[in-house]
Amino acid sequence: MAAEREQQPVQLMGLQAARAAAAVLVLLFHTSGSIFGLTKYGGVKPFGNVFDFGNAGVNFFFVLSGFIIFYAHGKDIGQPRRLGAYFWKRFSRIYPIYWIVLLIVLPVYFIVPTFGTGNETNPWVILSSFLLVHIKSEKTVLIVSWTLFQEILFYFIFALLIVNRRLGLFILTIWLAASLAPLITPLIFGPLPEGTSFYFDPLHLLFGMGMAAALWASGRKIQAPGFLLACGVAAFLGTGMERAYFQTLSWGVEDLLFGLASTAILLGLVGLERMHRLRIPDWVALTGEASYVIYLTHFMILSLAAKIILPSLRQLHSPDGLSFFILAALALIAGIGFHKRVEKPLLLLTRRQFFRRPVPPPTPKPQATNLDRNLGPNLGPSLAPEPGQSLGTVRQPTAGVSRDG
Repeated sequence: MAAEREQQPVQLMGLQAARAAAAVLVLLFHTSGSIFGLTKYGGVKPFGNVFDFGNAGVNFFFVLSGFIIFYAHGKDIGQPRRLGAYFWKRFSRIYPIYWIVLLIVLPVYFIVPTFGTGNETNPWVILSSFLLVHIKSEKTVLIVSWTLFQEILFYFIFALLIVNRRLGLFILTIWLAASLAPLITPLIFGPLPEGTSFYFDPLHLLFGMGMAAALWASGRKIQAPGFLLACGVAAFLGTGMERAYFQTLSWGVEDLLFGLASTAILLGLVGLERMHRLRIPDWVALTGEASYVIYLTHFMILSLAAKIILPSLRQLHSPDGLSFFILAALALIAGIGFHKRVEKPLLLLTRRQFFRRPVPPPTPKPQATNLDRNLGPNLGPSLAPEPGQSLGTVRQPTAGVSRDG
């Protein structure tokens, strides 16, 4: 009976809760460093450096993305007839809502150029931003969209697995191994050549961690999931405090530690929910469901609120700590509202279009797996399962590994 209970389909809403937490971390990171930390808004972060590790929310999303893509499309590996369906699902999760936000933001940089850096009106940057493929420039229109470029690269690598299992596995292995280069080669040969950091980034290893976690979970029961979850959270927060206050490790090493901690968190949540030992409030699940739109819109909302609402709050002598949470809450609520009013209907529309198309079934083959095949109806774009996608923070080129806040 215990084995039967373990294998019953469940909705892994714990992953939604984790996505919500990661989305809020990124939002607080930008509220602190990119709004209150800027000189033009006072230059003082109300809570000091405590949120300076919030950009690590992206690390969790990259691990989750690897897990979900393998989970949702593992059956398609070696099935080239499934390639069209794979690309349609990935396209419909990432691009439509992203294009809407991009078209809202882009005219602003033409009307008020001082709001940007000047790169936003460059034709090559605009084209790259629409395609999410770098062409002659690694700059972006949306400051937070760098993670989507990474996602699309991963999707193309995974597509090779669908076309040909052996070829795809060979290229995936080479790609992940090469992603260690920024950590190793500077110690021996100096920095990598300019323009290669996007293709060889330690963050790519996090996709591999997520895929390995899905493979592990599919073949066996997850032991001691509560302990695994607690260790993952402790390691994540511990690495976060190191990044925020000590900075003794390189960004690349921190990325890997965040990735390992995220993998433990993910497996712990999956294991607990399989055992029916996890209950997630609806409002937390909704925040996780809306996390992709929160990610896409929060920086825009924060910038607008800092220009319009923050001066009024200061005229009313509102403490900066209170103003901080007011702005963050506005960005969060706006993202959830945009999800409910725009993204959700759009997802339903694209889903209907998909189901109208004939999708060739995969070639039958024996497959043994204990991984529950129902991640729930709303795990969001790209970084979630069927509904599913990625978060992140702002990065700029540094020595070998790009980053910025």
